[in-house]
Amino acid sequence: MEQWGHRRIDEPSPSEIERLAEEVKARVVIRRNGRGGRSAAEHLIAALRCLYRRAVADGFIAEAANPALRVAKPRRLPSTRRALADARLAEISEVVASSGDDPGLDSLLLRLHVETACRRGGALALRPVDLDREQCLVLLREKGETVRWQPVSTPLGQDGVRHPV
Repeated sequence: MEQWGHRRIDEPSPSEIERLAEEVKARVVIRRNGRGGRSAAEHLIAALRCLYRRAVADGFIAEAANPALRVAKPRRLPSTRRALADARLAEISEVVASSGDDPGLDSLLLRLHVETACRRGGALALRPVDLDREQCLVLLREKGETVRWQPVSTPLGQDGVRHPV
């Protein structure tokens, strides 16, 4: 850090960390979907907590001397993400089904995402063996080594088996 590069790890106080978090919030790049720098401040405090946890574990400071633990993280605002309106999803489905190199596969993938809310990586990692036709389940392997069985509609399960990959 530019401001603290010359200081020892046991010198910054909780109030100095709070001021630094405010400076980080003030310098954030303003974007249309920005949240006022809250995430930047939250990540700064999380990084400092990690740094100080390591300093405690390595014996450089006592646990009671960890100033980052005495600084509150900014509360997260409610998510601004919303589901697509039915009309918009219908428009997207129509375009997907009528264009591209493989409209059948594209439609199948769109239906998979709509029904399971899986991530892109989960769809890309699918194998034919990951579909349980009897129970209409699909095995998804996603971000963070998350593995889950997800139910799908009978038509999607049948179409997934019939589509040549």
